[in-house]
Amino acid sequence: MPNRNKQRGTQRELDVKRIYEKRGYTVIRSAGSMGAADLVAGKAGGYVTQLIEVKSGKRGPWTGGFNAEARAEFAERAKKAGWLPVVVWWPYDRQGPRFLPEEAWPENGR
Repeated sequence: MPNRNKQRGTQRELDVKRIYEKRGYTVIRSAGSMGAADLVAGKAGGYVTQLIEVKSGKRGPWTGGFNAEARAEFAERAKKAGWLPVVVWWPYDRQGPRFLPEEAWPENGR
C-alpha cells in the first residue's frame, strides 16, 4: 500500500522544482530526501544558489523532525557552501507555497 504522505511530499517537491525552473533556475532534486536537502537551485548572473527544504501539511513546516537543531544543521550546510537556506512550506490550503528564508524561521521550538 503506498504511503500517501510520502506521495504528497514528493509531489510538492516536484511542484517547487517546476516553480524554480520557470524562474530560470537549474534545479537538482535529492530523491528520498536522504541528502542535505530536497532541492538545490542555482542561476547564473549573480544569483545566490539556494538549498531548499520542502515541507507540506497543515501543522506547519517546523514539525516532523525539522526542529531547531535540524534547522541549524540545514542552515550551516547551506552557509558552508555559500548558499542560501530556504524552507518552502506548502500546506494543503490551496493558497500555494510560502518561501521562508532563514530570517523567518523560529529561534526554538515551532
